[in-house]
Amino acid sequence: MISPSQRFENIFDKKEDPVLSLPTSFSVKDLFTHLNPYKMEELVLSGNKLKSSLVNKLKWRYEGQNMTALNVTEAAPWVQNPFGVRLKPMEIKTYLLHLEVQNARK
Repeated sequence: MISPSQRFENIFDKKEDPVLSLPTSFSVKDLFTHLNPYKMEELVLSGNKLKSSLVNKLKWRYEGQNMTALNVTEAAPWVQNPFGVRLKPMEIKTYLLHLEVQNARK
């Protein structure tokens, strides 16, 4: 069992290309042929904390408004696929993958 962190990036700017600048989605399971991901957790960009631990931690007070919470997580884009990743243009995401090595010989 290994647990490396993986970083994925959509390198295209929002209006750089009519097709390649669109948000992209993929499954992490499709990227590894001899590794079996069994758990995936999103990390903050620096890779040192779970992104889920930051939910509602940042508080902002705007002039004339009540205290509100900034939700730093988005709704899961792939509820059906726990190994799905969706990247908008210029977006970088870091994940901690829990992997089992599969036998390469069958």
